[in-house]
This record gives sequence, structure tokens and C-alpha cells, in this order.
Amino acid sequence: MITKRIHRLLGIAWMVGALLSVPGCGEAPDGSQIVDESGDGDDNGDGDGDGDDNGDGDDNGDGDDNGDGDGDGDGDLLPPSIALVQYNADLNFADANLNVSNLTDLSLEAVELGAKIIVHPEGSTWGYATHNTLWCLPGEEMYGWMFCVDVSLAAEPIPGGPTTGYWESFAAMHDVYVIYHVPEVEGGDYFNSVGIVGPEGFVSRYRKRELYSTDLAYAQEGTESVIFETEYGDFGMMICMDGTYNGVLYDEYVEAGVDGIILSMNWDEDPDGSYAAATWFTERAADNNIIIYASDVSAWDGTAKYLPDGTRERNGLPDPAVGIDGLSLHLLE
Repeated sequence: MITKRIHRLLGIAWMVGALLSVPGCGEAPDGSQIVDESGDGDDNGDGDGDGDDNGDGDDNGDGDDNGDGDGDGDGDLLPPSIALVQYNADLNFADANLNVSNLTDLSLEAVELGAKIIVHPEGSTWGYATHNTLWCLPGEEMYGWMFCVDVSLAAEPIPGGPTTGYWESFAAMHDVYVIYHVPEVEGGDYFNSVGIVGPEGFVSRYRKRELYSTDLAYAQEGTESVIFETEYGDFGMMICMDGTYNGVLYDEYVEAGVDGIILSMNWDEDPDGSYAAATWFTERAADNNIIIYASDVSAWDGTAKYLPDGTRERNGLPDPAVGIDGLSLHLLE
């Protein structure tokens, strides 16, 4: 598709403007390889090495597969929806080039299916951590028993960094909003952050306020709530552990009357255990009488729309979908 070729060119421009090859990023500091465990060159399980699994095989002659006949692959004739991306960037830790390529394919699929808001999970640009490697403050070699990679090699200002620029171009081209994750730097401080871009450019950023142990290796706590206001509804922003417990972080959004919470996460709990995301956020949504839209890493399988009645919905992902990258789409009411 022509659209995919354009995004490949945008990706090249993004790579020129960013440091995408961290010295030694193909291996942990101890020399062990950080590899795609599937062996196919991507991590979505389809075996084709191209980083997508949408099988778009357009056969109607218009250059797209959404049925609108305009050849641009967008979903203008479909009802607007929110696309929750499930994707495991940790398999490609420190390889932003591959991760952004895979995220682009998933995001293009979302556009074709009518998405107007696209949500990426925590750590989806650079990876969050591996079993023995994580992002640390510059100069650190070890954090506990884990090996450090200098976060300054990945962090960028929000706005103004290459990741923001790339998704700004994508959002403008497809008339969508994109919520993306990247380590943020401001002055000498680092944050675990998401940026939000839309058809008109940069919208906002949100900094994680409740830090997990992995975050403490480099990040400062955020201090402000963010309500993402759109023509499709208003949404309170959270990142992973922000949504773990009932309390003030939920209360402020509920009291503000938001239409739901958007949660970008890397849940890091056994998807079959008592602390599984599916169980945890079903309870949080019910406890707070609010919808939670969660985008999670495929290893933890928490991606879904969690409803106040104590149920969760998936549209596009099987249930369970452990280890499966893809999309769950939900109509914006």
C-alpha cells in the first residue's frame, strides 16, 4: 500500500533524527543476546518477519481493504472507535527502529478499521525491561541484580523529540489521535511518560505518578493529572501502576466526570494468577464505576475495555491472548 510506503519514508526520517542503535543494544551488558524469541524477525507470531499480522491482502483493487474505495486505507466510513494495541516491545528491548515499525503496522491496521484514538502500551517504543536488563540513570551499571542501559540514550523531550514528531505526522495524515510511550527527559530529570498527538499536532503529555520498582532506576514521579479532551469524549490518563489501587488518582477523574480512563501499561503479572490484569482491572472499573481502556504488553494479556458492571470486552483479540500482538477495538459512544 502507498500509505505504508509513506510511513516507511517517515520512519527513515525519524531514524536519522534519533539515536536508534544503542551501543550493545543487541546484547545485554553481560554479552548475552537480546533476541526475538519467535525467530521470525518480529514478535507477533505470524512468522512473516514484517512486524504486522493483519493479512491485509487487499483484493478489491482500490489499494486499501476497508471498503471505502478511496485507496488511502483510512476508516472514514466506519463508526469511530478506540484501538487498544497489545504489543510486546520487551522482546526488542532498546530497538526502537523495529518497535516503531511494528507499532506503525498495528496503528495502520487500526486506522483501516475506523479507529480515531490509538493507544500504545507502556514501554512500546524502546521496551520497558527484560528479565535481566532495564533503563537506569546515566553512569549506573547495575540496579540491584539487573544490568543497566543508560536511559539518556532513549529519553527525549515531550514535545520536541523524534518520537513525538513521527506520531504527529501519522496522526495528521490519518486524522487520528495517538497515545505513545517514550522515556522523557526535561533538564536533568527523567520520567516514565506518554505523549498525546492528534490531527492538529501535539496535544499533551502525562507522567506516571505511582512508580514501579523498574521505574525507580531512572524516573521521577509525575505530579499532575491529565484529562485528554476530544470530540469523542474526555479521558483521564494513567500509566500502569497509577491504576493499581483505588484512591485519589481514580477519585479525581471520577469527580471530573470523565467518560473513561485510558491506561497504558506493562502489567508484569502472571496472566493466569490472582493478580492478573484481567482480574485486577475488572475490579477497579467496578469499584470506581468507570470504564477503563487498557493497552497492555502481550506477555501479560491485559488489553481490554473494562466496564463498571464488572465485565471486560475484547473485539479483535482472542481471550486469552497471551503472547499475541494485535488490537482490541471499541466503539466510542
